[in-house]
Amino acid sequence: MSEEIPRTADTCDCGKSEAESKTIIVPGSGAAPYGNFHSYYKFNPVQERLPHFPQELVAWVYKTKCDEGLVGQAGGVTDVTFLDIGCNEGDLSSEFANLLIRQAQHLTPIQSKPLNNSQSEQDVHVKDIDHEPTAEHASAAGDSSRASSYDVLHELGKPRRRSEEIEEAPKRDGIMINRVVGICVDLDSLLITRACRRHSVSAPDRHLDGDRPMKELHFIHGNITETATQYDVLSKLCASGAKAESAEQPARFDIVLLLSVTMWIHIHHGDEGLRRLLKWVSEHTRCIVVELHGWRSYQTLTKRWKRAGQPLPEPLKTLTWRQDVDDRILEFLQNECGFVLQRRLAETHWSRKLVWLTSSHQL
Repeated sequence: MSEEIPRTADTCDCGKSEAESKTIIVPGSGAAPYGNFHSYYKFNPVQERLPHFPQELVAWVYKTKCDEGLVGQAGGVTDVTFLDIGCNEGDLSSEFANLLIRQAQHLTPIQSKPLNNSQSEQDVHVKDIDHEPTAEHASAAGDSSRASSYDVLHELGKPRRRSEEIEEAPKRDGIMINRVVGICVDLDSLLITRACRRHSVSAPDRHLDGDRPMKELHFIHGNITETATQYDVLSKLCASGAKAESAEQPARFDIVLLLSVTMWIHIHHGDEGLRRLLKWVSEHTRCIVVELHGWRSYQTLTKRWKRAGQPLPEPLKTLTWRQDVDDRILEFLQNECGFVLQRRLAETHWSRKLVWLTSSHQL
């Protein structure tokens, strides 16, 4: 008998049994025309990609929100939110949330006295997740009786100014990230039903040590290229507690995952449809982690569908982003969407580039 997964009414919009759920698959062909593979993690395990995500991702989010004035005070508390587009059965979504939680636990208190230039270059703000801090790092943090602040990710942002005043530490011991909230969307309702059963979680109990952020995962059935689904996603973000940042800027996700989905959007919606979605994503996030399909993936898909007698989508025949499609996507995000290529993280065993981009728009 399988263990029952705790669920609440607001964690999943599906609520259907597997028998009631509709799926999109081509019988006998082995093809999932929208990338909605039902055994996806058997041939592309979560651990193939998880180690490549930036170790300082949560620190970058925290630093950026501090710079934007959204944390409220030095060492204040905030949430980390992410959107996973094409989440399948949610295995990677859940493990990515766990990764962010581990990172949040390793944001390191830094001695709060005013820094001179040499000190600002030596600050350590994120412990290596796989190692304990060195004696040098421990001494830099000072003893627990001192007032503390948190200087995060100075390599990717501005170093702390000498004149900066350090405010009071967070009220809860060591907590800088209160919650990690994931909103995950897929157009296959059967996959979403399975994701809800396996991974939906709204407000789990804190660990006894009280220093672990809470984890929330919400799953939405819908097509992210459609306005109605985009509205549902943003509504769920606001319902989770995210607030508009200004009259001009609505609430944004901290991170959007576009993992092996760009080709499927491209072949069904064409160059313009892909550009529209990239533009929408860029307007609603601080950073993007994208796993790009190269043109070779398109060629492999075309051969497989032809062998199966599956008709090719009409937009595929008129694409102008072709042999250099992965580079064209990155150029569009940088030149048209105001994003900066922060790092090329890895190339997966499927020869797909995994890239981290961050928004250049600061409020």
